[in-house]
Amino acid sequence: MMNWLISLWKKKDQDSSFLEGENLWDQMTKGCPECGCSPIKLHEGPSGGACINVFCADCGQGYNISPIVQWAQKIRKDTRYIR
Repeated sequence: MMNWLISLWKKKDQDSSFLEGENLWDQMTKGCPECGCSPIKLHEGPSGGACINVFCADCGQGYNISPIVQWAQKIRKDTRYIR
């Protein structure tokens, strides 16, 4: 277990895509990076493992988030989630 955590942090230091995901997570705490609505209103979509798909209620932009490591990435827009 401990080796897995150590390898995760080493990867975090080396992998720029992981750092981009952290930056997106930080942006999402302020509002939706796509449409700028603040505070961000999210609808939960499918989930699995440590990740959850969420969609902005204003623009439908989807994000795959992992609250455990405070990481996010953009996924597709889905108009079904727009209120």
